[in-house]
Amino acid sequence: MKALNNFIVVSVNDIENKETSMGLLMTAQESSKERYKEGVVTLVSDEVKTVSIGDTVVFDSVQGHDYRHKGKMYRIIQYRDVVLIL
Repeated sequence: MKALNNFIVVSVNDIENKETSMGLLMTAQESSKERYKEGVVTLVSDEVKTVSIGDTVVFDSVQGHDYRHKGKMYRIIQYRDVVLIL
């Protein structure tokens, strides 16, 4: 696979249960309502210079498209939808 234009491909971290800062457990269904998701960059187009393969990023969860390749789920997003590089 090769990302084109200003797209990046992210392997989304699956969070089944998440603990809040106050110690409350959120189920996967509750955490799916969050505005942002975290993932690891798998592919980067030649036009994107700030993000590198292997970076962990936070991106807008309502943007992009899911894509399954060889049994693994990826999210294809535009570079502008990345809000943080961790």
